[in-house]
Amino acid sequence: MATTLNSETFVTADGYNAPATNASVVVTEGQVLGASTVSTGLTNNFLTDSFFFPLLMVVIGVWLHKSGLLSLPAWLGKGELNSKEYIVQKKLKNKIKEAKQRETSRQM
Repeated sequence: MATTLNSETFVTADGYNAPATNASVVVTEGQVLGASTVSTGLTNNFLTDSFFFPLLMVVIGVWLHKSGLLSLPAWLGKGELNSKEYIVQKKLKNKIKEAKQRETSRQM
């Protein structure tokens, strides 16, 4: 199916009248390449759309952990302890280095 759009233009300026100009555009309907239907919004699937189901799963998981039925491995907390120890060791080394620098500057 083709549609023709016509436009006629008149230009006038201080006593000068230009002849009318016509423009035509022919629009032809073609094929749509690619996605013609895009799903937006809800999908009517309780597990996908619901906010409450994932929230319920988190609450149950926290309850299981707090009750002791589900415990996280001990190595999860071990990494945190190692990083704290590393930071403390680094601070200690910096303090020793600063003390040595002060001592050498006093001797000179």
